[in-house]
Amino acid sequence: PEWVYLPLALATLAAHEGLHGAAIRLLGHRPRFGAKLTRLVLYTTADVYFTRAEYLIVTLAPIVGLSAAGLAAMLLAPAGIASWPGILAAMNAAASVGDLWMAAVTASFPPQARFRDREDGMSVYIPAPS
Repeated sequence: PEWVYLPLALATLAAHEGLHGAAIRLLGHRPRFGAKLTRLVLYTTADVYFTRAEYLIVTLAPIVGLSAAGLAAMLLAPAGIASWPGILAAMNAAASVGDLWMAAVTASFPPQARFRDREDGMSVYIPAPS
């Protein structure tokens, strides 16, 4: 039934932000969750300076994790509902566009750069040459 899509979509958004938080936690930091309701944006951040590799892990965790979970669920689900996980994975992919952009920008900086998440953007710090 169509009514299940709204709760599933909300659960997908929560899982997306939860995977950012799980990645932050696995890297040894404390995630902070929030929302900017005037911009209809959810965010997960931490008050730390990430290495380039760490920031790539944090930004890409939802697209990798939920895409893999969606594919597995599509393969394992009964035929009548196998399309649902695919729809949710596609929704997550759409929600990941900003994360993918941030990952591309992050990857363009040298390995010694440090990244500070700013809830709706990021700051980049590059050490001065010695």
